[in-house]
Parts: sequence; C-alpha cells; structure tokens
Amino acid sequence: MTPRLLLLGLLLASSDALPALLQVTASGPVTNVVDSGGLLPFDAPTLGSQLTLTFIFDDESANESGFPNRGTYLSGVSPLQLELRSQTYSLPGGSSRINVADDTGFISNGSPLYYEDGWEAIQNFQRSGGELEDFLSLFLFSRSQILPVAPLASTVLGPPPSLVGWGVASIIYQVQELAPSRTGRRAEVLADVTFLSVTPVPAPSPFVLLGTAVAALGIRSRSSKSLL
Repeated sequence: MTPRLLLLGLLLASSDALPALLQVTASGPVTNVVDSGGLLPFDAPTLGSQLTLTFIFDDESANESGFPNRGTYLSGVSPLQLELRSQTYSLPGGSSRINVADDTGFISNGSPLYYEDGWEAIQNFQRSGGELEDFLSLFLFSRSQILPVAPLASTVLGPPPSLVGWGVASIIYQVQELAPSRTGRRAEVLADVTFLSVTPVPAPSPFVLLGTAVAALGIRSRSSKSLL
C-alpha cells in the first residue's frame, strides 16, 4: 500500500497550481518632491527619476463593504515596496489595505452631477514615537460628468486595475507630522504612473497541499517500516 500511497501523493502534488495571488507593479517618473525638515527616510529623488512600486494581494480576500459600491481588502495585502535607484525601501511595519470605490456619485436635484471611481493600495506606519506617520500608496482615480462605463467590473469590488479609464494614476509617498508636535514640516514624493501590470503569482492549490501531505505520510510510513 505504501508505494501506491506515495505515488498518489506525488501525482496530486504535481498538479497545476492555481494562481490565487496577484502581483501589481507600477512605475513612472518623479514629478514632485517636497522634503521640508528632512522627513523622508531615504534620499530625496531627483525630478524625472524612475520610481517603481510593487506588492502582492489576494483578489479574493475582500472582507469589508459598507456600501453597495465600496469595498476594502483588509487582509491578504503584502507590504508595499518602493524601488528607487536600484534600492528597495519598504515601511518597517503598519497596515496594508486596498480601498475600491465604483461609481460613487454626487447627485444634485435628483440628477447625477458626476461620478467617481477609485482604486487605492495604501500602507501607513507611525514612527519617531508617534510624532510622524508615513504613507505609501498607489492611487488611481477618475471623475466623469456623466454616468460612465465604470473601470471596475464589479459593483462591490472590481478586478485589479489597468491604466485604462483613469484620469489620475500616481505613486505617492507622504510623511505627516502628528499632533501635538506639529511644526509645519512635511514630505512628499509623487510619480506619475506610466506603466502598470498585474500578473498572477502561482500558489499551491488544495490538491497540491493534499498531495504533499499524502506523499509525506507515504515517506514516513516507509521510513517507519525500514526501522523495524
């Protein structure tokens, strides 16, 4: 029975993995740099230099929706990583999330005034004993004066974005002072996104995990018999 058990496990483990995770990569030139007081935790980039932001999230992890056309991914979002001049920087902690808004409308006298769509991946972290808060985000936004064809396919949470249909696509790094120690210092790095890709990251399917477990049991059984 043991060889059959081992063979079954290997066959299951060799099945095609189902892509459960998605990697987002956004990049573009820096268009604005402000750093009054040296708040940036890295050397301030020069205008025109290339900024790249990457992160991974689980597109099925949406777990909060307060309104029919809004939603938030509160889990399954990896820390956001910023690459500049071949150096990678990521916030040392904090929380990562994705906020999605699909056709949030502003209505006047019963008629649509304009509609907004948004897709934002954001991470924030407090440092310096709670005196400063850093924000790193990929921000996509559009506004239409008429009812648009929504860039998001779902009325609750849409698929990962592309650059099609967005009026604003930016990578933003901000540092803000928190009360009560505000002195007017602030920092911001802004890059206009000219490249955006979303690619699946293969993750083990339940069959792969089951196959691995079955194979491990088979190997353990053979090892136990060899010791007898």
